[in-house]
Parts: sequence; C-alpha cells; structure tokens
Amino acid sequence: MWIPFSTPSPARSRPNRLASILGTGLAAVSLLASSPAPAQQVVFDPRNHIENALQAARQLESLANEARSLAASPYSHLTQSSQSLRDMAELARTARGIASSVSGL
Repeated sequence: MWIPFSTPSPARSRPNRLASILGTGLAAVSLLASSPAPAQQVVFDPRNHIENALQAARQLESLANEARSLAASPYSHLTQSSQSLRDMAELARTARGIASSVSGL
C-alpha cells in the first residue's frame, strides 16, 4: 500500500515553529523562576549527633588506653619509632633526588 508524502508548506510550518519556540521559552522561564525544594533545607538529626559524639568518646578512650599501655610497657618503643622516622627521612631524600633527576631531563 502506497502512502503519498507531502511536504509542509512554509505557511503551515510557521505556527508550529512559533509554538515550539514559545514552549521552549516557557520551559526555560519556569526552570529559572522555580523555588528551592524543601529537601534542600538543613536537617538536624539529634539521635545521629548523639551517636557520633558517643563514638568519638569511645575512640578517645581507646586512644588513652593505648597510650597507658605503651607507657607501662617494659619495651621501649622510642628506638624503633626513631629508626622508622630516620628510614622515612632517607626515603624522602631519595625521592627528592629522583624527582630532581627526572626534572633535569
């Protein structure tokens, strides 16, 4: 079955074009003039705030217990920590040297 095709005349397409331009303009204005949604307001949850405060207090207590156990330990951690810091400083110097060698290329 053959369906004849017809091309729209310029007079007929002009109202459609005008309607699409007006529709696009109306959509743009409505987007710019919209008010913020209520979900964009600040929400304070006191239960969550209390849970976070309790977790921070437990973490602080854990750190204090760890400091006490390190202070009471017969093993001196200072030597090992000092050596680790020296090793890290050596690695940093090596990395700086490599970086300057690469930048000089």
